[in-house]
Amino acid sequence: MSGQNSNSKGNSVDNRGDYQGLKCVVELHDLGDSPKTSIDTMPDNRQDIDGNVPSTDADKSLDETSAKEMDEYNTQSGNRFTKAVEEAESHLKDFFKQNGSIICLGVYVLVILLYIAYLIYVLYLDFQRASGLLIMTAIVVVGVSIRFVMSRYGTIIHKHTTGPMVKYCRRRWKVFQWVVYLGVVAILIILGAATGVFREIAKQPERLVSILGLISMLGICFVCSKYPGKVRWRTVFWGLSLQLCLGMLILRTDPGYKTFDWFGHNVEVFLNYTNVGAEFVFGPAPLKYHQFLFVILPVIIFSSSVFSLLYHWRVMQFLINGFAFVMHYTMGISGAESFACASNIFVGMTVAPLAIKPYLHDMTKSEMHSVIVGGFATIAGSVLAVYISFGISASHLLTASIMSAPAAMVTAKIFYPEVSRPKTARDATVVAQKGDSRNALEAIYIGAIDGLRICGYIIANITVIISLLAFLNAVLGWLGRMADIPNLSFKLVCRYLLYPIAWLLGTGRHEETLIVAELIGTKTFLNEFIAYTELAEYARTGQISTRSEVIATYALCGFSNLGSLGVMLGGMIPLVPHRKSEISQLCIRALFAGTIACLMTASVAGLLYKAERYEDDAVVGNYTATEQPITYVTGS
Repeated sequence: MSGQNSNSKGNSVDNRGDYQGLKCVVELHDLGDSPKTSIDTMPDNRQDIDGNVPSTDADKSLDETSAKEMDEYNTQSGNRFTKAVEEAESHLKDFFKQNGSIICLGVYVLVILLYIAYLIYVLYLDFQRASGLLIMTAIVVVGVSIRFVMSRYGTIIHKHTTGPMVKYCRRRWKVFQWVVYLGVVAILIILGAATGVFREIAKQPERLVSILGLISMLGICFVCSKYPGKVRWRTVFWGLSLQLCLGMLILRTDPGYKTFDWFGHNVEVFLNYTNVGAEFVFGPAPLKYHQFLFVILPVIIFSSSVFSLLYHWRVMQFLINGFAFVMHYTMGISGAESFACASNIFVGMTVAPLAIKPYLHDMTKSEMHSVIVGGFATIAGSVLAVYISFGISASHLLTASIMSAPAAMVTAKIFYPEVSRPKTARDATVVAQKGDSRNALEAIYIGAIDGLRICGYIIANITVIISLLAFLNAVLGWLGRMADIPNLSFKLVCRYLLYPIAWLLGTGRHEETLIVAELIGTKTFLNEFIAYTELAEYARTGQISTRSEVIATYALCGFSNLGSLGVMLGGMIPLVPHRKSEISQLCIRALFAGTIACLMTASVAGLLYKAERYEDDAVVGNYTATEQPITYVTGS
């Protein structure tokens, strides 16, 4: 009787006793009739040399049976409320699984309808005030529509329209090429006449110096070419045509200028919001006395996160594919190198190769050289934000970054012409490597970490470079005093050593040519960060005219400096370690080609510069480091 009471008490106190007893019965049943073979009495002679007991089929069957019994026990032990909750959850999961796409579509349609209603309402209240929102909405709608059509029907469209047209033109290219070339030349002449380029050249013959500079840069590229007889002049012709066409559309026409000016102004407004986060982290006082560390560097972290988010949403891939498509079909370069070159307009020289990582192994030397030149000739969007924070004109920086992309391909293909057939020679676009982020929050986090790394790199390099520059100036000053040459310094050496190059850009006056030559030397031998800082200072003190400011802004817009060699090697070699010798050899040549590409863009800017338009658009822009963020984003 007492045993029964104790047994019932044990059942009521601890339900685990039932499970233990059940397990014991299962063990005895599976192992046989003899209880001596129980698990607890198993002899130790089954242990291996490490003292571990190897599992057997009997052990596995015991574990499986025990797990099943445990699941049944847990299911039976739940109360009615938990069972009801689990049942409801199961039904909801099944419902969403069967109707998830319809529910998501309904939510999207509802959000779109609400947005359309809001857009109509604000346009009705004040059309001019809401025009910026209307333009952005139209751009998004066009982009999404193109992406949807190409993803669903792109293969069919290419098969029945563009594909046959391209094949037809390629078969008869010898006949069509002269018609196309003459048509492009005619378009450039019409654009030049319509925008007043020829009229201003007639009034200011010194603009012809910029044309001489452009020709001289191409001559230097040809002299330094690896295979001068293999240069494809189609690439050169289209690269220069794209550069001149973009320059005239952006710098000379009112719609192009106003578009980039509006976009650049709103970029400055957007970057002002960095001050909110910086002030929260560091407080208002440090922002006034340590602007470089607490204001300028946070801009990099903020913009890096934004670019990472846009890349996660595949906005960047859409823009990059558009530029790559144009360069592939006009300049005749491979899909992989055109995609990498277009990527460099928006991202850094170590990020762009990641997008084409699967293609790097099979790239030709000429393609690899083009990828490296594209990195040296352009500037990443996150770093571009820093120069805007200095006060450099955002519209000029954006224009320079876009115009330098075709120039980079021109210099790259002259320096190292293609002598073999690339694997992606006929591919207009390539499949970009996917990012590491799985959601928007992770993309923001990854971008912030990448921006922090860039900040660390900038801090380290600026500290070392400025210190070495001070030491070099001290040595040069000591040597100059012994030779009765006062004020001998690194800047003075650059001023006279690079004077001919600065003059070929069309700077004009002797004093300003010396300053531009100094800035080019600072950018090439140190980095563009210091050069833009000095350019902003020269502009604020009135030592340089607006024309020379604009030319210098374009000439400095690139990563082509000695410090970037280490960055490029460190970014490229881990991706293709078996080609480290090739990359090391190509980097020096690519650095020279990237520098010339920036100078070519500056020559075009000197030729197309319009004085009356840019007198009020000097290097010192609208960005101020300590003001409160502006509360509008349309510039109205």
